[in-house]
Amino acid sequence: VEETTPLLVDITSTGDGTLTCAVTSIQLTADASGGTQPYAYSWTGPGGFTAVTPVVTVSTAGSYTVVATGASGCPASNSLTVAEDRVAPDCTITAPAGVLANSVGNVASVPNAGAGATYNWTLTGGTITSSPPYSYEIQWSAGSGSQVSISVTVTGANGCSATCSA
Repeated sequence: VEETTPLLVDITSTGDGTLTCAVTSIQLTADASGGTQPYAYSWTGPGGFTAVTPVVTVSTAGSYTVVATGASGCPASNSLTVAEDRVAPDCTITAPAGVLANSVGNVASVPNAGAGATYNWTLTGGTITSSPPYSYEIQWSAGSGSQVSISVTVTGANGCSATCSA
């Protein structure tokens, strides 16, 4: 059977098509046009993924292919790759190994996790003198005791977090 208008199928995804710690699933939508309606859909993807609906929700990165078949039996296919960014930021703390009691102007830092990152610092045995919201670097003063404990939770723009202590 010859189609008067060729069957085409497009795939769109929610967001930017990238799975992150904050975005754990993505919706893929197949949209067939041309050919002869109604259309039947058949999806395949990583890990044996299969589906027969025009809209699917996926939570695994990889290549997804949809085949749309028109009523006349003529198929069209398209593929889309779902990316993944689930890497936690580096939170290795750089701080003085030892400081004098009641010292001021001490600095602690972690590598800059980029735009959209947040830093939740805590300090025991001293006081953070920087103003919130905190960045990848803080200033602090030591208390009258001999020990200071610093910890930070860094959350990247992708929603992935790491916690470190020094």
